[in-house]
Amino acid sequence: MDETIRRHENYLRMLFGNTGYEITASWRPLEGAYPTRESDSSAARSTGSE
Repeated sequence: MDETIRRHENYLRMLFGNTGYEITASWRPLEGAYPTRESDSSAARSTGSE
């Protein structure tokens, strides 16, 4: 569903291999920080405003 996450996984796999999975796993909680979709970014901003 998240193409950005997949791209990061593939990129890290090329660089680090299996370690890439561990890094992406820690990145998953930060999905809201990434501009995956306008809805996600706006939702994250709304939460920050409150």
